[in-house]
Amino acid sequence: MIPKYKFFLLIFILFIFIFCFYLSSSPQDDEINKLIQKLRDEDPNIRKNAAKLLGEIKDQRAVEPLIAALQDEELFVQQSAAVALGEIDDARAVEPLIDALKDERYVVRYSASESLKKITGKDFGQDQEKWWKWWKQNKETFLKKK
Repeated sequence: MIPKYKFFLLIFILFIFIFCFYLSSSPQDDEINKLIQKLRDEDPNIRKNAAKLLGEIKDQRAVEPLIAALQDEELFVQQSAAVALGEIDDARAVEPLIDALKDERYVVRYSASESLKKITGKDFGQDQEKWWKWWKQNKETFLKKK
C-alpha cells in the first residue's frame, strides 16, 4: 500500500511541476500576434487592453506596432502604448516617445516622459527640447549599450 501511495504522490508532484512550468512560460507566438492584431481593432477598449498586455509580456516584436499605436486617435490607447513601450524597454521607442511629448494632452505627455525615464535612466520631464538635445548627443553610445 505504501509503494502505491508514493507512486501517486510522485505523479501528483510531477503534474504540479509541469503545470507550474506551463504557467510560467512565455505566451506562444500566435498569442502575441493576436494581441498585436488587436491593436488595430475598431473597439478602442480592445486596443487599449492589447497595448497593456503587450507591455506586461515585454516581447520585442510588439515595439513597432506599439509605436504605431502612439498615433491612435483615442487618448487611452496612446497612453497604454506609451506605458507599454517603457515596460518593454527598447531603444527603438525613444524617438517616437520624444515625439509624443508634443501631444496636447497631459496624460500622453506624462506617460511618454515616464517611459523615456525607464528606457534611458534620464529625467528631463516633459521637456521635448531637452530630450532631443540629450538624444542627439548620446544616441550612438546609448544604442551600443542596449
